[in-house]
Amino acid sequence: MREKGISSTKSSFCNRHVRKPCRSFGRRCNRLVKEQRARFFIFRRCVTMLMCWNDSN
Repeated sequence: MREKGISSTKSSFCNRHVRKPCRSFGRRCNRLVKEQRARFFIFRRCVTMLMCWNDSN
């Protein structure tokens, strides 16, 4: 009976610590993708604006 308690505690401990890094890694990747997408959007808008401004002059 005591062994079951130890093994269940050990497995839940391992599951918790194995899953959390994966979740945090996914969150970090999502955040970086959103940030890069925003930077690319701003860059594209600036280039478009400069090209249009150059055409009008």
